[in-house]
Amino acid sequence: MVNHIRILEDALRGEKPEKIPIIPLLGVVSLDHVPYSIEEVYKDPNLMVKSLTKMARVLHVDGITPFMDLTVEAEALGCPVNLSPQGRSIKEHIYQSSLPSDLNWELSNVMVYYQRVLESLKKSLSNLPVIGYVTGPYTVLSQLISPTSLVILLMRDEENSLSPVIYSLCKLIEEYIEILSEAEPDALMVLEPVGCFFNPTVFREYFSDPLRSISNYIRKMGVYSLLHICGDSSSIVGEMAKTGYLSLSLDSPVDLKEAKKYGCSVWGNLDTGLLLEASPQQIEAKTLDLLERTEGAGHILSSGCDIRPGTSPENIYAMVKGAEKFSSRPDH
Repeated sequence: MVNHIRILEDALRGEKPEKIPIIPLLGVVSLDHVPYSIEEVYKDPNLMVKSLTKMARVLHVDGITPFMDLTVEAEALGCPVNLSPQGRSIKEHIYQSSLPSDLNWELSNVMVYYQRVLESLKKSLSNLPVIGYVTGPYTVLSQLISPTSLVILLMRDEENSLSPVIYSLCKLIEEYIEILSEAEPDALMVLEPVGCFFNPTVFREYFSDPLRSISNYIRKMGVYSLLHICGDSSSIVGEMAKTGYLSLSLDSPVDLKEAKKYGCSVWGNLDTGLLLEASPQQIEAKTLDLLERTEGAGHILSSGCDIRPGTSPENIYAMVKGAEKFSSRPDH
């Protein structure tokens, strides 16, 4: 019997596990195959668990994530949230050109909701690793003021005046980490997608210390820390690798073979557009090509980002078939 937690741990340490761990970022796509609306799911955490559990069992994956939600922390800070078939999104940004240095937040129902989702996933899929999400500080900031305003602020911030705001956001994120850690997840993935907008110098100056602090805090909770930046983060992978995370979750534009040279394990990175539109045969071939490039060691096979609604289970399962073929080779 496969020890799914052990093969993930082997891959996170950069070793070649007995089989390639396959953990696609399943989210709202799981609702395509259950009779629940997204409104019903967000009223009852058990429905999210049922939809994800069904997908995990049908696909024979090696780990599971909840829905990817970048709004949790921003909502706790006062941002109104929309709910659509694609998931939750910010309805409006609540700050313009200036921000208070000490941001106040309130424990929200959705924070407790995600804790319960992780807790229930641990019980219903006791043999699979469960990975939770928190949002990185600059992505939370981009929800408060908009991504465009964030870029302008950083370009004009000659005296690092944002430092108190980021410190305040990190404290909020750490408190959310504590809440999620009560569910005893196996890993937490920090989502910082706005990082791909910036060059290595800006990333090093602004992003590195806060992300390193959050990684340290996750490990303090006894949980594996992972960092996700989607989009083309090729130029900042070296800086990402210095922030202390065990694995880097990278999108399809990034060459994972090159990314591994920085010493971290890698997580990814099949194109979500390919998974949506290609044939299972094309996806299987692309999976084999990807694994041949990384040679399997230190690689958790996944999608580059959250899999899009409408993606067929057959296409997702093609990843699994490709990885199984690679793992069964005599030279693996």
